[in-house]
Amino acid sequence: MYGEYNLRCVQGETLQRELSLVSEADDEPIPLTGVTAAMQVRDDVTNTLLISSTTENGHLEINGSAGTLKINIPAEVTAQLAIGGFYELRLIYPGGIVKPLLKGEFLLEDSIFS
Repeated sequence: MYGEYNLRCVQGETLQRELSLVSEADDEPIPLTGVTAAMQVRDDVTNTLLISSTTENGHLEINGSAGTLKINIPAEVTAQLAIGGFYELRLIYPGGIVKPLLKGEFLLEDSIFS
């Protein structure tokens, strides 16, 4: 089941967020050792892929023992965006099990820098 969270990004910024995954039962970090992640941002009209972020390309980073996931999309990537849309973030567990984590609007704000 997805959580919902809208991401706000200023065009040309390094988009950084850190998520802590904790158990509802005991408020302890959820272990993410061996887990990878993938996130896509798509245009909400044409479904065109705007950003593809993964642990492999360095836009996402997981600290398995701490149960944290960092989003770190470089400024060079967000500078190329002309529109926002929507995003989806998934965790991929060993053995290929895919679990949706978050989804929501990807809100792009114009920058005055060129």
